[in-house]
Amino acid sequence: MMTNEQERQCEFIIHSAAVAAAAIGGLPVPGSDAVGLVGIQTGMVLALANVFGYPMTRAAAEHVAKQAVVSSTGKLIATSLTKVIPGVGSVVCASVAASLTEIFGWDQAREFAAAAKLPSPAV
Repeated sequence: MMTNEQERQCEFIIHSAAVAAAAIGGLPVPGSDAVGLVGIQTGMVLALANVFGYPMTRAAAEHVAKQAVVSSTGKLIATSLTKVIPGVGSVVCASVAASLTEIFGWDQAREFAAAAKLPSPAV
């Protein structure tokens, strides 16, 4: 369970990342999304981990973000192909990139919140 303050911080972090992902997804160059999305989602994961006091390295966050992008590759490729239709393709790709980032962000936030509630192992 998240506190109200943690939820507010998560909303800001995730929505900001989704807007950035939409901007990357909206670029009219087919296939340009994946690299930019990994960078955006890596920063988002690091920021979310920080909200919950979860220790995470940049390398670990990048690994998590890459897994999310890889699991969404089919959707990204399919939507990227729509970029050959001027205007419409960019809108579709921007929407998909933002939506996937929102979903991934809230999944990560819930995981960090659950991990923060776990008792520390006895030493």
